[in-house]
Amino acid sequence: AGCGAGCAAGCGADWSDSCGAGCGAGCGAGCGTGCGAGCGAACGCGGCGSSCGGCGTTTAACGIDEEPKLGTYDATYQHYTMYIPKNPGQPGEPKYFADGDDVIGIMTNGVLLDSHEATWAYDSCNGHSDKKHQYHYHIPPQCFLQAHDVATPDRVDWWYELKNNERVVRNYTDMAAQWPDEGEASPILGFARDGYSIMGPYDSNGMLQRGSAYGGNLDECNGMEDENGNYAYYLTADPPFAPPCLRGEKGVFTYMSTTKMCPISGIVKAFDDSGAAQSIGNHWFMGVSLMITAALAIIV
Repeated sequence: AGCGAGCAAGCGADWSDSCGAGCGAGCGAGCGTGCGAGCGAACGCGGCGSSCGGCGTTTAACGIDEEPKLGTYDATYQHYTMYIPKNPGQPGEPKYFADGDDVIGIMTNGVLLDSHEATWAYDSCNGHSDKKHQYHYHIPPQCFLQAHDVATPDRVDWWYELKNNERVVRNYTDMAAQWPDEGEASPILGFARDGYSIMGPYDSNGMLQRGSAYGGNLDECNGMEDENGNYAYYLTADPPFAPPCLRGEKGVFTYMSTTKMCPISGIVKAFDDSGAAQSIGNHWFMGVSLMITAALAIIV
């Protein structure tokens, strides 16, 4: 989950496409057999038993893999540092980001939450990578929510429907109807760059939250105060899906990218949050170490 993965995440193609469709070339280029049987499936090389390295990679000879070629949308190991206020205070006027500055926050599994418009090409956990090779979410991430016992639709691809035997993005007004109306109260799933919490789709009373343009009680930044006066942002099943703006002072986010590709088959355990959060002055410090990717996300 930290780097993400499905064949589609690396190629920017729809999660249900084959490796060949997603990358424009199957692993068969090197093995003689495509990976179309399933995303991330290995293909044998003759009788030698070696497998294709990943989408678009070839095997130079049986048992000898070439260095994987980094594709435009392949996820790579990242090192993140984020500084956020310990006490954001009362929410102020909405502040929108400049073009190119899309990171709105970071989830507790180390995955970024981006604010730019959804592109509707996701992997089997509803995430994907960008041209900076950073795996991130735009819409409620199915696998991550289920790991926290948050109610989700039966289908991970709840956002599309079939029309004339073609997959099309579902009408926005119909998206929330794919979700249970009620569920357990969402836990804190991340932190925005202004220090406010990021919650799942259900409020403290277990009611599904809707975007302000779709009859919900959230503000234009997809946030609201709970009954105790605590302001937080919510992921929603209809636009804008994630906060498009912030109502506090934006903290600092920096990153360092590598050229090492994340595993195509995904990461089973992405982080170790055993260390307790600590306060340093007026900021929070909490280390979240992405174990397999060796990346580090720091919330301060």
